[in-house]
Amino acid sequence: GTDDYTAVEEFRRQCPQHWQVITSCPEKKRGYNQKIMETQAAQVINEEHLNTLADVAVMVSAQHFVGCYSSNISQVVGQMRSNKNCHTLDRHLRHCHSVPLHTEERVLRFNTSREF
Repeated sequence: GTDDYTAVEEFRRQCPQHWQVITSCPEKKRGYNQKIMETQAAQVINEEHLNTLADVAVMVSAQHFVGCYSSNISQVVGQMRSNKNCHTLDRHLRHCHSVPLHTEERVLRFNTSREF
């Protein structure tokens, strides 16, 4: 789950092609902005909250969860999954939250200049 579609695009480029990457994030979304959210109607805010809860439900029920533990949502998902099959993209947290993610004898590596 993300609110920045560029993260989805980047992840799809780097993950194994046979992985199914699911997102409800519209292509136009480029992250959360509190100032913009404060100007939205109550119905829009409620829809955003429901979308977030739906994303959490999908992430909790997925076979594997790959996320950033620097995100509060990822921390909640990890807790709800008891950290089972959870993998972090946070380079500085890999040693405490994740084991290397192996798929078909290949280790998935994220070699980007952008920190997730």
